[in-house]
Amino acid sequence: MVSVYIHIPFCLKRCFYCDFTSFSKINKTIIDKYINALCFEISKKPPNPLKGEYKNKIKSIYFGGGTPSLLSISQLKIILSELKKNFNILSNCEITLEINPATVSIYKLKKFRKLGINRLSLGLQSFDNKLLKKSGRLHNITDNFNVIHQASLAAFKNVSIDLIYGLPNQSLEIWKRDLQIVCELVSKDLIKHVSIYALSIHEDTVFGKKYINSCHKALPTEKEICDMYNMACEMLNAYNFEHYEISNFAKKGYESVHNLTYWNMEEFYGFGLSSHEYRDFMRKANTSNLQEYLENPLSYEILESNTIFDEFMLKLRLAKGLNILEFTERHNLKNTMSFESLEKYIKEDLLLFKKNTLKLTEKGFLVSNSLINELYSMIGKGSSAKL
Repeated sequence: MVSVYIHIPFCLKRCFYCDFTSFSKINKTIIDKYINALCFEISKKPPNPLKGEYKNKIKSIYFGGGTPSLLSISQLKIILSELKKNFNILSNCEITLEINPATVSIYKLKKFRKLGINRLSLGLQSFDNKLLKKSGRLHNITDNFNVIHQASLAAFKNVSIDLIYGLPNQSLEIWKRDLQIVCELVSKDLIKHVSIYALSIHEDTVFGKKYINSCHKALPTEKEICDMYNMACEMLNAYNFEHYEISNFAKKGYESVHNLTYWNMEEFYGFGLSSHEYRDFMRKANTSNLQEYLENPLSYEILESNTIFDEFMLKLRLAKGLNILEFTERHNLKNTMSFESLEKYIKEDLLLFKKNTLKLTEKGFLVSNSLINELYSMIGKGSSAKL
């Protein structure tokens, strides 16, 4: 079985922190041309190489962006119809649509549900009006509450929200207030999944130009950012949310099927401008040039990647961790890890090691990039495999 990612690169306004491939102030003609190109790409991509009963069966579809909720019902229907022509969409397929609260109504949400979309990812980012405005968002906290309640009225049982921490002028107190609101919504069973992301400042963004110095006085300190992360873990865990991946929390049974595809190194298709895919042990990326994509939707490049390291890194992002013995045997690597070599990480409460399985603790998640690289350097010595 495979998953499908579809990129919709259009927005009402580009957020001040966003470095994704997206465009604002695009007319309907361009969007229609884009959908035509997208459907052409879907129709021409080669079939999934998996054989037998799983061939071409889709277990998850994810509409990301950009702002996919900008599309009309008819436009979304065209895309889904093209997928159905070329793939076998499973009856229990998770179909996620990213939503900007400023772009939907109860009418539109009900129409989305009727189309077969069964999971919403709400880009709320904050429940503080000042932070939302200073981040370039077009919605406010009233819109946030409205879209959550409208989603419930439209019969969406699987609703996820995104929050950002580490924003300029975001204090620990403001972040705590956001989390308290989230916990209240959870207690009312209106939210099943929460994703929290630390702000990344990219050069070619409004924030990149304004806060070019990462020590800018408006930005929270590294300690404050760590405190925000720990606070989220503590508060969401108290409401029986499982911390199943570094940035993701879910009620049992509501983990993101689509994102688990990425983290478990399973195959997925990528359709649309700048989308990525992983199939047949190969990573590809579509062009990020809109005009080029409209003229040739099959334009892509093969990406260089170390699939062994990718698997190691992605599995350690998950709370369930990685069985190092199975991993090294599968890739013909020499297992040089031992309790002694890992003892310092265990004593510092960064790592758990039991029954050959490595698991990062919540403290370990905070330093995952460096920690994973250090752990990876311990394997493969004396192996013929290229690392």
